[in-house]
Amino acid sequence: LRYALADASYYVRPGSALFTEALRRGTSYYMPGVAIPMLPRCLSEGLVSLNPKEERRSVVMDLLLDAEGRCTKTALLRARIRSRAKLTYAGVQAMYAAGENHPNAHQSYAKSLALLAVVGRLRIELARQADVISFQRTEVDVQIDGASFSLVADHRLPIERYNEQISLLCNMEGARLIAPQDGDAQGVFKVHPAPPSEKLERFVRLVDALVKARGLEPDRWRWHRGREPLADYLDRLPRAGDDARLSQAIERQAMMANVGSTFADSPALHHGVGAAAYARFSAPMREVVGVFTHKEALEQVGLEAPCDREADEQLRLQVIEAANSARQRQSKLTKACNQLVLDTLMARELRMGTRQRWRTGTLLGMSATKIYLQLDAPPVEVKVYLRDLPRDGARPRVSAHGGCFTLGERSIALGERVEVRVTGR
Repeated sequence: LRYALADASYYVRPGSALFTEALRRGTSYYMPGVAIPMLPRCLSEGLVSLNPKEERRSVVMDLLLDAEGRCTKTALLRARIRSRAKLTYAGVQAMYAAGENHPNAHQSYAKSLALLAVVGRLRIELARQADVISFQRTEVDVQIDGASFSLVADHRLPIERYNEQISLLCNMEGARLIAPQDGDAQGVFKVHPAPPSEKLERFVRLVDALVKARGLEPDRWRWHRGREPLADYLDRLPRAGDDARLSQAIERQAMMANVGSTFADSPALHHGVGAAAYARFSAPMREVVGVFTHKEALEQVGLEAPCDREADEQLRLQVIEAANSARQRQSKLTKACNQLVLDTLMARELRMGTRQRWRTGTLLGMSATKIYLQLDAPPVEVKVYLRDLPRDGARPRVSAHGGCFTLGERSIALGERVEVRVTGR
């Protein structure tokens, strides 16, 4: 398997104005309809980008895999490549479905695409064996038409998961290359600790409370912690019919047991992908940590002359700080954009008055002050504060274990179908 990445570190060198500005930004930023690149567009979309039918500099991960998809040997190369075509996920998925009848089935790259699916499936199976959880979430694409927003469900295609597996493998092997050896390497690593035991225990109590409150079949719905991995438990939950909403809510609660990831100077577990060490190799043009990581890896294998060690260590600390700050900044941007989109959509609903229709959704979670819903259409998560619910003289209450809340004479449990509409702003 050869995985070609843009050779951003060749053009963006420490000490240059380009690197200084990349360090200041930390990453590229994304909002609905807008992308603010970390590097100038003439680089990120031109000279450095692996555009089709153009000769480009590249860093290539050369990986040897066994019959089960495990990596047995890794080499890091510098090369000039010429991409044969720019394809889309939807187009490749259509080729898989059509087989020999698809126009691209007879192109020179068709065999490579066929093998991509083979390797992708092997790596997915290895991840499953390593108890890596693949949360079944529906992404929402915000589209802009003039001054208005629309929300479109974006269901992931199998080809996207296959490609993701190749990227993950590249990042795992890259981390192994730059892991400290006799104190020489100075890499940056992505660290994601496993969920704390107390959070998992809280999740067990929550599921048990749900089983009791809704009169569910214990053997089917309880997680037997210690006897089965959490990934296997979530995989066996029903995903169709009336039980799908409850499974969705349970999965959401399992996701909430996770802790956040961060960039660090030492390799450690990345629980989310099941890797002992993980680094960001696959996004060198949109993350300054990728530029620095490429530089360190190339120095490690002798393709670049080492920099001054003391200066490099100071730079590494700056890169880590910039990368973590950029993640927080993107999170704030995303939250602000989501609020703007929901504000616009719900204000439109409010103006409809009595003509407004009720929206169905699923009760995903709750706290002492609010409940969390996922609407069916558009498939977005919203928070509803208990203080805003119609009380009819009764105060909404959340149960001790958070498995249900009481509104008047009605008790509503996680995973139940609910109907909501906007009554004020």
